[in-house]
Amino acid sequence: MNYSLSERVTIDFSNIYLRKSGYIITLNNAAYEPPRCPWNISIHCHSSFEIHFITSGMGWFTVDNVKYKVEQGNVIITGPDIYHSQSSELTDSMEEYCINISISETNDDHNYNSCDEDIHELIGLIIKHPFYIGGKIDIANEYHELLVEALEMDYGYKERIASYVNSIILRIARLIEHSEGGTHLHVRKITSKNINRRMIIDRYCRYNLNGIDIDELCEILYISRRQLSRIVKELYGMTLTEKLNIQRLEYARHLLLSTDMTVSDIAADSGFSSTQYFYRLFSEKYHTSPAKLRR
Repeated sequence: MNYSLSERVTIDFSNIYLRKSGYIITLNNAAYEPPRCPWNISIHCHSSFEIHFITSGMGWFTVDNVKYKVEQGNVIITGPDIYHSQSSELTDSMEEYCINISISETNDDHNYNSCDEDIHELIGLIIKHPFYIGGKIDIANEYHELLVEALEMDYGYKERIASYVNSIILRIARLIEHSEGGTHLHVRKITSKNINRRMIIDRYCRYNLNGIDIDELCEILYISRRQLSRIVKELYGMTLTEKLNIQRLEYARHLLLSTDMTVSDIAADSGFSSTQYFYRLFSEKYHTSPAKLRR
């Protein structure tokens, strides 16, 4: 079947990942947004990386209350906890593809060959740039074929999808590499020290959904409570409690889509002491109720 995408498509994945040169890259979902005018996506964030590609039209991404104009061929990365909103021009439609991925380091030794080292550095560039707008580039075919493989599910489709994700990531990483110190729209870069801190905080929150021991986390990071508060604000633009709640909501969303657990059980398993509180936060983040999302 030959798909010609004309309507909005969103596909969630649970078992597609790549192991690349010291990193595990997990594909969470992929989407296609057809041209429509105007359209708006309200402010939101993720605990993962979204890689947007504008295929036609023009519009705006707003980050830190600053509006950045985007147009055909632009790539936009919005990383973990980067609050952003998106809108089209009032007189022009905008079309985009998007993938959502999680990137985590493995415990593999670092005795890579030269090819592996290059790939490790390229993937590291994406981690270092939680917000990036650049281009221009043409990767519409990779996005389109990825979605087609997911819709058709022929034999070997997972391997084909993984290959398209790999191509998208490496081409965009090269784009960032060439943008540094050169022509680009916007780059927000974080230091290697803070990358390590963010990975530790992310991992700690992920495995302590029922509550964080502040003193234990400070001891792991070798910092004081005051420093922890400052660093979390610097890295995520929010408090540690807000950061933990985002992690809880992402986990709850995964359970809603992949299990038949009741909503109240999911709320408890995700670390929420109150189902009512879970409903409120979930609706604020995803603009729908848990029950409606599951349906």
